[in-house]
Amino acid sequence: MLPIKMVFNSYLSMKQTYQYVPGQNTTPSLKAVREEIPKFFREILLRNGYEPNDYLVYSSVGQPNRSFAKIPWVAIFKKSITRTATKGFYIVLLLQKICR
Repeated sequence: MLPIKMVFNSYLSMKQTYQYVPGQNTTPSLKAVREEIPKFFREILLRNGYEPNDYLVYSSVGQPNRSFAKIPWVAIFKKSITRTATKGFYIVLLLQKICR
């Protein structure tokens, strides 16, 4: 998947370029984590017969104007189970490799 490869190739250099997480998608890596990878997972849900409105897809590289997350992530929450990463269970993609 091209957006994930893009994140692998540029996340560390982006963290070095920016002291804090930009509010806008100023790099391809930010756009990939915030928009393209979540969109990809929403499309997979739809293609496999799942009702996309039953799920939430969130992602994060960290909060804007704060430090970058050590491990960026993308999570899929089934609304009937949980809507947050602090309780319940859910699917999460941790992009750990890019942090080494």
